[in-house]
Amino acid sequence: MLGVISLVGSYVLVALLLLSLNLYSNWGWRVKTGAVTLVSIFYLLTYLSFPPILGWPTKDKIPDDFRLISGYVLEPNKKTGEDGKIFLWLTDLSKNPKVAKPRAFVLPYSDELNQKVASASDKLKKGKPQIGEVQENNKELSTSSQGLSKKQPKRIAINFFDLPDPSLPSK
Repeated sequence: MLGVISLVGSYVLVALLLLSLNLYSNWGWRVKTGAVTLVSIFYLLTYLSFPPILGWPTKDKIPDDFRLISGYVLEPNKKTGEDGKIFLWLTDLSKNPKVAKPRAFVLPYSDELNQKVASASDKLKKGKPQIGEVQENNKELSTSSQGLSKKQPKRIAINFFDLPDPSLPSK
């Protein structure tokens, strides 16, 4: 939280400096306009950069092999027409487990994935750790009823498995 407050305070200081530049300097209007435009662009970039800093779920590609920490399903709302979303909090297994940190991901809703996440979440609640793997479907084109091709995004298939028990060393 201190990082966010200090970042906002820094931009307020920059805005005050820009205000004093525009009010009390003898520089031309082009320099002043350029400074205002540049600072405005930095404000916009900072605003757009906040969600990843604050921990909002990402739409980045999910790691191929991961450990599921938690899952949450937001089903579609037929009254408002809002699309559903599936939120997964997971750890990348391809990285060193000591340095890998959990990351939140958001996926579009599907009934199949909803059932898989619900089943995996139930197993997590029972104390059975879950790992998962991603399999991409390479079909990008589908044919409509009129015979026209419609390009659709790749759909991913996620499968969850129980984490195997660690093998104990022989005595």
